[in-house]
Amino acid sequence: MFPGKGILIRQTVGVLSLVGYGIALEYLGFFMTTVVFMVIILRFVSLKKNWVMVLVTSLLVALAIYLLFVILLNMLLPKGIFL
Repeated sequence: MFPGKGILIRQTVGVLSLVGYGIALEYLGFFMTTVVFMVIILRFVSLKKNWVMVLVTSLLVALAIYLLFVILLNMLLPKGIFL
């Protein structure tokens, strides 16, 4: 009737990482926050085991979204305190 303990932990990590993403976006900026969020989601929620694949995928997704919004659509994304 209830999901297993592992599923509940992954769901909790997913929800908490989404909340953390919303909070960190203003301070760390779009690119860094998105990479960290993608690493958490890919590694701990979807259980991808290969760290290299997780990091490359996270960087490419963040870069693609950045290029889409900033270059093609000419929109501003949060830069954070480091830029």
